[in-house]
Amino acid sequence: MKYRKTDLGRQTFKDRNIALTPPQRSAFILFDGEKDDAVVFKALAGTGLNADDVNFLIESGLIEATESQQPATAERKLVESLTDFTKSAAGTTDTALTDQQRYQRAYPVATKLTSGLGLRGFRLNLAVESAGNYQDLVVIAPKIREAVGDEKFVELARALRPS
Repeated sequence: MKYRKTDLGRQTFKDRNIALTPPQRSAFILFDGEKDDAVVFKALAGTGLNADDVNFLIESGLIEATESQQPATAERKLVESLTDFTKSAAGTTDTALTDQQRYQRAYPVATKLTSGLGLRGFRLNLAVESAGNYQDLVVIAPKIREAVGDEKFVELARALRPS
């Protein structure tokens, strides 16, 4: 997802009205509406930036999703991508599930995949463990796919798919 600075964010940053941690400051600077959040996380991997830092920036009104990347649109695109991916990987058909049921089905799979990465996937594993609902897992899914590869990701894609 792409984020940009808000007017409030620019003014607050300039006036230093809100105390930001070094990773939060760096992320704020890098979110320009052009870079995807995955690019920002990758660029700041050594600083300890995590999803909570980005959520703080959003909740504080310092950054916002670009209009072309509103959360519902991003989630819909990922769900479509997961559906296409699982169809091509010969998935099974399930009846329609609620978000809570999909979360309960996908969470153990995501935890297993990220914990299997060892230290390389430590932060990603923490992000999965802090995911409290289906939408949180959907947001993390592309990062898991990138880390574990398509072959291992099939199981999680099946668990996350909408039906």
